[in-house]
Amino acid sequence: MTKISLGLNLAQIAWVVKDIKTAKGFFQDMMGIGNFSNIGGTFIELIQPISGNSIFQDYLDKNPAGGIQHIAYSLPFANLDKVISEYADKGFPVISSFNHPIAKIVFF
Repeated sequence: MTKISLGLNLAQIAWVVKDIKTAKGFFQDMMGIGNFSNIGGTFIELIQPISGNSIFQDYLDKNPAGGIQHIAYSLPFANLDKVISEYADKGFPVISSFNHPIAKIVFF
């Protein structure tokens, strides 16, 4: 498989969990992660669905133990169209996108 670079930087790893207190304890005690906002330039996010339907609850329904739901990369905006094209060519089409005040977010 050909690697896509274009200035991609690992920005976030998001875990969907059943119990955020237990997950936080695991990350702190077993993995030595005490600051969830930024670990070596990568944001660790713990998500516990509380109520209603969501992509996070859907993930937990399919994966009752929880796990990594998404991984995010940051890249220069100028490279975005090229990355979207290269991912689509490799069989990963855009399934959702939206503009956020600080970024354009694209899900493959």
